[in-house]
Amino acid sequence: MSMLDDIRGQRNAWRREKAPAKQAPASRPDFGPRPVTGWGGTEAAEIADGYVEYAGVYRSYAWVRKAIDVTARNIVSLPVRVVNADDKPQEAHPLTALFAAGNDTMSMPSVWSHWVTSMYLGGEGPLEIIDDQRGNPLWLWPRRPDLVLVRPDVRPERRNYPTAAGYVVMPDQAGGTPMDVPPPNMVFTRFPNPLNPWRGLAPIAAIRASIIIDVFAMAWAKTFLQRGARPDYALVAPQGITRSERERLEAELTFKFGGPDNWHKPIILEDGVTDLKTFSFAPVDMEWVEQRQFNRDEIGALFGVPDEIMGYGKDTYENFQTALEVFWTLTLKPLIQHRDAALTHHFTTVRPLLAPGLRIATDLSGVGVLQEDKLPKVEMAAKLWAMGAPFNQLDAQLQLGIGPVPNGDQPFGTDPAEKQRMAELAAMGQQAQPPQDGEQDANQDRTQDAPPADQGKQYKAARIIPEGANEPLPPVPSTVDITDADIERAIAKWDRILPDYRGLLDAESKDNGEAL
Repeated sequence: MSMLDDIRGQRNAWRREKAPAKQAPASRPDFGPRPVTGWGGTEAAEIADGYVEYAGVYRSYAWVRKAIDVTARNIVSLPVRVVNADDKPQEAHPLTALFAAGNDTMSMPSVWSHWVTSMYLGGEGPLEIIDDQRGNPLWLWPRRPDLVLVRPDVRPERRNYPTAAGYVVMPDQAGGTPMDVPPPNMVFTRFPNPLNPWRGLAPIAAIRASIIIDVFAMAWAKTFLQRGARPDYALVAPQGITRSERERLEAELTFKFGGPDNWHKPIILEDGVTDLKTFSFAPVDMEWVEQRQFNRDEIGALFGVPDEIMGYGKDTYENFQTALEVFWTLTLKPLIQHRDAALTHHFTTVRPLLAPGLRIATDLSGVGVLQEDKLPKVEMAAKLWAMGAPFNQLDAQLQLGIGPVPNGDQPFGTDPAEKQRMAELAAMGQQAQPPQDGEQDANQDRTQDAPPADQGKQYKAARIIPEGANEPLPPVPSTVDITDADIERAIAKWDRILPDYRGLLDAESKDNGEAL
């Protein structure tokens, strides 16, 4: 082997040593196995036995479905992003991208819709964070509350301060296997539960009895209408009937009056039967309609949805606008703030990805009913500015949201020294203004009496008077009344007139030179 081959081999070895390690792709999720280490001490959801039942109510009960859906539809499309202390969005932050990505099967609005439904039906909204192969957050995956077990932290120092040491996610389809999820990868939002520090409390549990009563009322109404709106009844025979007569009457009544085709046929009493006695109450006697209306109002009150938005209130414009403001102020905005606070806490303490001063906030600028009517503030600011209050100070005190403007710290938006200089410049322009009509006649008389040489000079000077010089300049305003527009117009007019005056001076100098 020659020396050249040795050099080439050494060079290739150096290249292999310096070659960077191949990094895992950032766009691929890490679905590595996470086997369950044990079941001991896990805390199941308190609604584990009732979540399926509540989900069935949500599927088939109109008012529960309406209350949850109208809440979800109003907030799922609002952008969630990282902001700084001045509420400026941090678009380059990885969490801002996380809250816009969703996952490979659900968009972000679908993820938030699952979250709202789980919070109302189960009191909890578990969101699993799926990392990419580099360990950075990539997706958010909603989990059913009844399929997430909480493993409490049993360390001695944490026994009196309950916290989660991890989570066990049960499979929600056949063939799946339970898996461990560490606390940094699970955002476990929940409503407060006074009896369980690890699990949430479902709001729908408070109206379970009302829902059951209303479901029974609907079932009774269905059966009542299936019988042709006829109540249960009995035949009265004071003299008594034999067993064979009773069986015959039952068979005849069933044959003649059973089924929807025979509901409205009249019943003829015979063979000692003198009367019919009903066993059930009529709907009006049971206050059936009032009971159903009460249950409906109770559901709307619990979920915080006004009557007009639920669909059965007085649908006038004024009532609906007021109901919309109440809905956003008392229901939707607190729910959004609860979610944002939980996300901020998780990414500040459990998985610290937020630097000091950063937080997670939902953009509510597109919600019209939450925007303040700033017209009274603007009118007040205009009056105070006319009195000499600096604009930047007014913007900060009245919270107009405009921000600092150039010279906004000065009264009337202009530096006093600059304003004085502009006033002097305008005064100079006023002094250069041509004489008025009376003065012009007197000048003409003096011109006619002057010697011929002077007349020639004045005639030459009259010919080179610049265009527009005869136009009167505006009166010089007082110092406090001069605006930026007035100053700009004065400067522009002066710049237009100055070259012509300069030509006039040159012509006069030339004539004086010739005379000498």
